[in-house]
Amino acid sequence: MPKRFLIAGACLAAAACGSEPGVYDLPRQEVYDRLASNPLDALKFRRACGILIHLLPSARNGDEIDWRVTHNGHTKVQFSIRLEELSPEQTRVSVSVDSKDADGSEAYDGDYFTPYPAFQQPLRPAIEEAIAATLEGREFDPSRAPHSRDDDVCDVQRATLQQNGVPIDVVMQRRGDGSSDSLSEDGWGSGTTD
Repeated sequence: MPKRFLIAGACLAAAACGSEPGVYDLPRQEVYDRLASNPLDALKFRRACGILIHLLPSARNGDEIDWRVTHNGHTKVQFSIRLEELSPEQTRVSVSVDSKDADGSEAYDGDYFTPYPAFQQPLRPAIEEAIAATLEGREFDPSRAPHSRDDDVCDVQRATLQQNGVPIDVVMQRRGDGSSDSLSEDGWGSGTTD
């Protein structure tokens, strides 16, 4: 009989922990307070490629938070969350990757190509895991947000960073016609603005 109680208790505990993805057993204000000024360092450490990036949070109207990811002052990608109070003690967090690829699809969705990526792809599951880890008071778990095995450019950049200990610096050069080239430290360019 005690085994039944343990099993029932485990089921109730799992239900109390917000079994629906993105739902947390925390008041909306507490979720907001934990995330509103959080630069999500675990996301940057675990999923950034080899360029130096900064995650800049910006809180809006008490239920939305935006993050702008920059390199050398240029925005690489933006994402946001929206908070929905389900009950006084339960909050849903919805993630949106606001930046779009040229074809209108979500940037860093796993098929996104840029010669100097900011993050391993796909990005959305990694954002969701970084938020979950923050709200659940645990470490970022890479196994909950696996990255694409076809992310060669990012993998090369991460390996270069690990080997040299110095991030790749991408410098934006303006041409006379107003367009720009992305150049790495050694002067080799991609011919794009990303």
